[in-house]
Amino acid sequence: MTDGCILVVCCEKTKETLDEAGLSYPVIVLPCLGRIDEAFLLRTFRKGANCVAVTGCIDGNCRYSSGNYQARRCVNEVKSILDEIGVNGERLEIVSVSPNDTRDLQECLDHLGEVYSRLGSPSILEGEQ
Repeated sequence: MTDGCILVVCCEKTKETLDEAGLSYPVIVLPCLGRIDEAFLLRTFRKGANCVAVTGCIDGNCRYSSGNYQARRCVNEVKSILDEIGVNGERLEIVSVSPNDTRDLQECLDHLGEVYSRLGSPSILEGEQ
């Protein structure tokens, strides 16, 4: 990944909306956000992401029933872990994306850009790639 990298992790259902928005961020597409776990998210930082936006369906709208709820729990846990190890949990956000409406996503990405500008690269992870 490149310096200043904000990685977007999304479910298949929200990928089309991301494509329509014409965003130029690296994207990892999963069948459902319910597939992510703590190790996956921590590995994104270890592999070079400075910030990560997890984007999925509106609550209650997941085709697999509870994937977005599981993802929210996982993101909250990883934010706590990042705080504990000195990386800062602000680097990780989760946002629900409505079909054809990327306002909330763009606000999340703008916020993560500000976080990166303020905090820089997570130095605790440098050199561990």
